[in-house]
Amino acid sequence: MLPKIASMKSDAWASSRWRLVLCGMVLFALPTWHGSAQTPDVAEKSLAKAGRNAQPQKTAVDSPAKPKASQEIATSPRQAVKVNTAPLTAPPAVEFHPQPSEVEQKVFDKLNQSVTVDVKNQTMQGLLAELADRYSLNILVDDEKLEEESLTTAADVKAVRFTGVTLRSALKVILERSKLGFYVEDEIVKVTTLTELGLSKWWTRTYPVGDLVCDNDDLIVLTFAIKEIVTPGNWGEDDPHSSQITSVPSVGTLVVRHTLTGHEQVLNLVRALRKTKAESGVFKGLSKPSGTSAAVSGVERESVRDRTAKVKAGGVGGGGGGFF
Repeated sequence: MLPKIASMKSDAWASSRWRLVLCGMVLFALPTWHGSAQTPDVAEKSLAKAGRNAQPQKTAVDSPAKPKASQEIATSPRQAVKVNTAPLTAPPAVEFHPQPSEVEQKVFDKLNQSVTVDVKNQTMQGLLAELADRYSLNILVDDEKLEEESLTTAADVKAVRFTGVTLRSALKVILERSKLGFYVEDEIVKVTTLTELGLSKWWTRTYPVGDLVCDNDDLIVLTFAIKEIVTPGNWGEDDPHSSQITSVPSVGTLVVRHTLTGHEQVLNLVRALRKTKAESGVFKGLSKPSGTSAAVSGVERESVRDRTAKVKAGGVGGGGGGFF
């Protein structure tokens, strides 16, 4: 009897042990089965909840730009080409300032017209009166200045004939033969002595020259050329009886204080250099990148001296209007 009871207990214990094993396997597999058996809505809510609890991750977009990237942009070949190939600066629409008034410009227009002048057995006074009447000009003689130098308009004028020249050129030559000259001021043609015109009458003009220079060094060279060609040796800094020239690099401008004859020569020299630029491209205009100017060398100065020598040999000052 006892052996039979022991056998029954052993079988019951084995059966219970297997039940425990099966329960453990079910409990182990339950979470996996639960996750796979969720509906789409439940799964989506679970993922959203997990996203709210998770820490946000920073990306490269959120981080500020590194200095290295900025340097690459600043030194990129594409940008460098854009700077170096900037279009050349065109000549200024106005060659000098201040410009004549509207009425004064009409006077200059009359002086610049082509005329024929035939002088025979006339006094200077009679000739000036005739020209004033023929071309509707107001001509005033500074008799006081003429008396100081023992000059007069009552003297006879040497016979001369001009054909196909401007009235300005004809009047200039005729007056110079009598040591006289003229200028336009207050809408009037004023006649005075050459001494007064060349030594005591000063005008200040500004010349935009940004189309002829690349940097401050070029502006210095241009200033040097003007001093070499226009009334050389007559330029000073503080002397009120000397011509003066100052460069303003920030606006590419030259400020010149000179006589009317000197201003005419400055204007013609600037025009000659613009013609040189147009024909041979000697001056490149404001096309250099900033911060790349080089020191002015003696070779560059010699080059300017050679280029302007031709202008000097050809006689600067023969053309150009708007001064006298």
